Amino acid sequence: MSRPVLDLTIRHFTRELGDLTIIGTWYGASIEDSEPVLCLVPTYRILFDGVAMRAKPCCVALSSAHLYDEPHYLLARAMEFGQALGFEDSMTRTNKIAEAIHGSLLDLIKMPPRPVLGSFVGADATITDGMGRQRSVELITEV
Repeated sequence: MSRPVLDLTIRHFTRELGDLTIIGTWYGASIEDSEPVLCLVPTYRILFDGVAMRAKPCCVALSSAHLYDEPHYLLARAMEFGQALGFEDSMTRTNKIAEAIHGSLLDLIKMPPRPVLGSFVGADATITDGMGRQRSVELITEV
């Protein structure tokens, strides 16, 4: 069974800034292939169960977070994000999105690895290294 690469129901944090919501979550189909991302969605398009509706989220991945520290890049992406999210095209809106992204970068950097949900222990193992030291481990499988 395949999983979505972006599941907005699995969150590390949610920050509501008026009509813009920033969600700290993970992008990737599996735990090994995932990375932390900031997802921007319009607040008024979020249903009660927390799922974004009728809007594709705009994401900032941890691997590209360093680019958003450069003002020209940040403003260009904020303008693109505003248009993609259906907001009016104005400098006030662009500035608000840029401030929201820049103000959340440290939270993105501090995010832990994606949590293991829906997994079970497939086996127990004892590993013995070359020096004779033993260590017990659990081998887990994602469901």
